[in-house]
Amino acid sequence: MLKYLRKRAGERPPGRAKDRMEPKKEEIMRKQIAITAVMCLLAVCLFAGGAANFSGTWILDESKLPQAGDMPRMDARKIVVHQEANLFSSDRYLSNPMMGDFTVTVKVTMDGKECTASEEFGTRISTAAWSADSTVLTVRSTLKMSWEGEEREMKSTEVWSLEKDGSLKFDSTFETPMGPMQAVSYYKKNPSTP
Repeated sequence: MLKYLRKRAGERPPGRAKDRMEPKKEEIMRKQIAITAVMCLLAVCLFAGGAANFSGTWILDESKLPQAGDMPRMDARKIVVHQEANLFSSDRYLSNPMMGDFTVTVKVTMDGKECTASEEFGTRISTAAWSADSTVLTVRSTLKMSWEGEEREMKSTEVWSLEKDGSLKFDSTFETPMGPMQAVSYYKKNPSTP
């Protein structure tokens, strides 16, 4: 009779092997799911690429320069980059027959906020932002300067990325009175810098 009542109530008699196994199976299954979830999370953390790191000293790869055209190129011979957390700074060392040797320094935060800096030729206002996959950094700048008694602005866009071979691709566009000028340069990392 007790057996009949338990059956009607949906209970199974204690002591049956099947009843003792079900809670253990559920517990094991929960543990396996939890372990699998943790492993997946670790895999994503380990293999997900972080933001590109441009830190180091970069030397112009002249073998990748296009043939000289009508206009002389304004490629930096060397670029020194410091990048940490949300800060990015670059010193570009240039040489020009009209202006001699000079350095262009850009310091920005990589969150899209405006950064203002005084420099030899005027005041530079810059913003920087990452691409969706954090592999390309785009820096947009406006240089406000006084040239021969006139106030002028020169806008530029710099696109920083790393090639598969580890070289730096520096794609710059300048807005000039003659129209936009674009130059793409490639740089090899100096092996003695981190």
